Amino acid sequence: MSLPNPQVHFDHAAHNERLLDVLEGDLLPRHPEFLDWAIVVTFYAALHYTKAALIRDHRAFAPHHRGYRDEYGVLHEGNNDLVHQHFELDVRTAYKELFDRAQEARYRPLYRKRDSLGTTQQLALYRVHLETIKAACT
Repeated sequence: MSLPNPQVHFDHAAHNERLLDVLEGDLLPRHPEFLDWAIVVTFYAALHYTKAALIRDHRAFAPHHRGYRDEYGVLHEGNNDLVHQHFELDVRTAYKELFDRAQEARYRPLYRKRDSLGTTQQLALYRVHLETIKAACT
């Protein structure tokens, strides 16, 4: 299997960060109810940073978030597994937090009402996690 070009993932991570800037600067101040989409965008920026670094540094790539067994019983690792194997604790922790929060935002109704932090504070926390991941990957 040939590996994807890591630069494609770095570029896509930067693209997602630009959207996060737009959400933070333009949309969320007027419409905080869309915080759920900000966490999804933040997670996908983190996902692409980790994919790029895993390809570049470890020649590892997983097309899925989670591992799975195929019809022959062969276990295929997911990106979450690769992050856990190849990154330090601070990155693993930040990635897991963003993954979990993005899953909640996408699949649990009324996600935005779950947290007592305001929109600005939540987004600041997501950005700290993203910066931890970005610093380790670039």
